[in-house]
Amino acid sequence: MIFFNRKEYNSEKNGKITVEKFLFDTRIVVNGCFEAGQYLIDMWVNAFKRIPKNFKAKNILILGLGGGNIIRLLQKKYPHANINVVEWDEVMIDLAKKLKLFSMTPLIRISNRDAFELLKTMTEKFDIVIVDLFTGPTPPPFLGDDSFLFNLKKVLNKDGLLFLNIYQHVNFISFFQKQFYTEGVWKFRANTLALFKQLESESFEKTLPSSFIDMRQSETFLRGSFKNGDLILQKGAIGMRNVFKYFAFEYYTGDNEPKLNPFKGFRLVIWDRVTSDYIPKGWRQMIPGFRLSTVVISDLISDEYWKSWSETARRYRTKWGTQTDYEINDLDLETFTSYYMKFGLPKETRRLSMEALERRIKLNKDSIRIISLTNKVDKKIVAGMVFIDDKNISQSYYLTAFMDKDTAPAQAGLWLINYWFVKLKENGIRFANFGPIWTRGQPKSWKGFTEFKSHFRPITLKYKRPLFKFILNISSQ
Repeated sequence: MIFFNRKEYNSEKNGKITVEKFLFDTRIVVNGCFEAGQYLIDMWVNAFKRIPKNFKAKNILILGLGGGNIIRLLQKKYPHANINVVEWDEVMIDLAKKLKLFSMTPLIRISNRDAFELLKTMTEKFDIVIVDLFTGPTPPPFLGDDSFLFNLKKVLNKDGLLFLNIYQHVNFISFFQKQFYTEGVWKFRANTLALFKQLESESFEKTLPSSFIDMRQSETFLRGSFKNGDLILQKGAIGMRNVFKYFAFEYYTGDNEPKLNPFKGFRLVIWDRVTSDYIPKGWRQMIPGFRLSTVVISDLISDEYWKSWSETARRYRTKWGTQTDYEINDLDLETFTSYYMKFGLPKETRRLSMEALERRIKLNKDSIRIISLTNKVDKKIVAGMVFIDDKNISQSYYLTAFMDKDTAPAQAGLWLINYWFVKLKENGIRFANFGPIWTRGQPKSWKGFTEFKSHFRPITLKYKRPLFKFILNISSQ
């Protein structure tokens, strides 16, 4: 009886392919990495445990065949599902069939095509999509291409599941998170895998493009947000540090793990992730009850940005072009303050909001715009709004507003927002950041404004639970 057997095959695309048979395990190896074998079977069995028990799959897409172990597992789990496989190497396809690592039935369709090119023309929708594209340890360059992600989104059903095997290339996680909701990221021995879903359809009509930079990654925003502290500049995780003799508090935002500079003493470090679920070694999550922030953003890349608005918002916008009773003008801080202290909401935070606004004006005078809606007949100001433009990240942030509900027309808020958008387009700024929306546990007074924001069909950005670590007497990296 032969307990071990090895045979080599040459491939124009994968190079040398080695098939090893040891007892009951058949392994396919390319450049030191398994393309089939017990290791991969165990890895995918572990991954598929994350599929909900009541999840039904009729159509499945696999990008990257390898030896076909995934097919056998899916055939067992979903015996009546259509399984479509895309594999660019014809030698690998021939080997998988020859070794009979899965049952070739009428429900299995294998295409000898390039996945990047084939996705462009695919019109089918799939309940499960598996991306496992490697030549040995190397992923194809298009795995980090925006158009590849767009086409993946196009073929994944609204409630579908997307599995991604990235081996040790964890940088792809944050890239995929720009277009998909992360259900989980985990390690299986040497491999890192992730499970994604489509972004929530009721909250997302569009998704954040890869060019979006969170406002808390901006010097302009951070310097205006903290009364004291030193700015810590580093790519991907900009932060602030406040020092109190032998204790320091540091705060970072971004999907890249911050690099912590030496500090002698005790230090609490908070890392607020934007979209990443990845938790590096040494970091802990905040307690489950810790309130997470959710903000909404409008992408003004289209010249006809209003076409995605609600029917009411579009109608109000049209009315602005036909009415003759009101005008929008710039306003000075003193006048704005007097109106805001009477009509600004919520009542309990008016003073704090004005203090924050005054601090920002001192730091970013040329970037802040204060506008008002004025009745042209009696010259009475009925509403006002403040926003700050940050051209470095092509984003403008809504800061605060007021409205005299007794005299302002129903369209007042929308007219101010549309004026804001028009000015952003004129200045070449792409994103309008409305700030936070109401979630459970936050002031009820936010609810109305949250409903108002929904008329603009913005993108919802839900920050992940922050991570933290305590560091004592760190003296070197």
